[in-house]
Amino acid sequence: MRNNTCIKCHSSKIVKVGEESRYNNAICINAFKNAISTKYICCDCGYFEEYYENKNDREAIYKKFKE
Repeated sequence: MRNNTCIKCHSSKIVKVGEESRYNNAICINAFKNAISTKYICCDCGYFEEYYENKNDREAIYKKFKE
């Protein structure tokens, strides 16, 4: 999806939604920090992928949730 082609239907009608989304599925790292996801959505079939593209956010998620 990050290459602007849907892996399910092969459409090129892909949109990228990140911090500008009001209802983002953020992960709370602490009282002052949320990890923000980026979504790639196919506007033909509805398939989407979600990534945490910021490396520092991924490290913080790992530290908080590792067993």
